Amino acid sequence: MPNHAWKPETFTITVSQELTEPMLTTSNELEAATFTEVKETVEELGAKLLDKNLSGDVRSEAGRTLARMGPESVPAFIKALTNMDRLTRMYGVTFLWLMGSDAKAAVPALTQALKNEKDEDVLFHVRDALARAQEPSAENTVRQKSKSSGSA
Repeated sequence: MPNHAWKPETFTITVSQELTEPMLTTSNELEAATFTEVKETVEELGAKLLDKNLSGDVRSEAGRTLARMGPESVPAFIKALTNMDRLTRMYGVTFLWLMGSDAKAAVPALTQALKNEKDEDVLFHVRDALARAQEPSAENTVRQKSKSSGSA
């Protein structure tokens, strides 16, 4: 296997719990995707997540793809949280849970769901997603530990 020197400023590595291989994206590729394109993609995938007429596989893949996109996708999951369909709410909360601290923008919606949700299964997952969204990211935890030990 060739030895490659990866520079942090050149590559972003995104790893989801469901992924075994990291996705590498160059800075140039990220710059090429405009805000509008990303917004349209989030809206299209969000619509698939909400569409009860699509198969569970299609809806799950839309959710996984959104979760990989990071915090920009949180509004799509918030829409799912407030949907009348139980399964749609379950999709929304599950993917927010997978996002962990990247879903911190969903904390107000998750807190509201704690008050409004009647389904015990969904409510159980709302509690877990809320706890994970409020956790500091591993990167921030490492940075905080480094500062406190004086090795920053």
